[in-house]
Amino acid sequence: SRDDARDADPPPSPPPPRERPPRRLHSAPDAIVAKVALPPEPPGECETVMRSGDSLQTKVKRWTELKRAGVRVVDRLRSTKAFRNPDFLESVVSHFEIEERATMFAKDAFDPSDNAPEDFYDALAAAQKKENERREAEKKSRGWADRNVAFVSGGGETAS
Repeated sequence: SRDDARDADPPPSPPPPRERPPRRLHSAPDAIVAKVALPPEPPGECETVMRSGDSLQTKVKRWTELKRAGVRVVDRLRSTKAFRNPDFLESVVSHFEIEERATMFAKDAFDPSDNAPEDFYDALAAAQKKENERREAEKKSRGWADRNVAFVSGGGETAS
């Protein structure tokens, strides 16, 4: 009856959502992380000046303001016409004076400038082109350049 339905216990409410622990940005054990401390902030401001004339400090402050305002610099960059330009990477490397063959390793661990000139892409591409031209010339000298092998059926029965 209706009275029995009213007297019954209400259905249990769903449990509150569990709070997830903050996502770890590293895989180091907690014991090691607890021992790590950042050094104090250096006094004054960064005095590095960019090629544009702005200080690095000013640029970082501007990027921080944009991030706090919810602006994603990467999204803005992707939406520009220049980003769709196939020469974009080359222009960014030039504009920001990026050393394309640089590394964050110590020089004694890895120094890309120690590589022989023939180990770099442009020299490898030139060597590959030279080798392909040599092979083509060899084919022509042996009369193989115009030979085509045609595969034809032997006329045998096909399996059913």
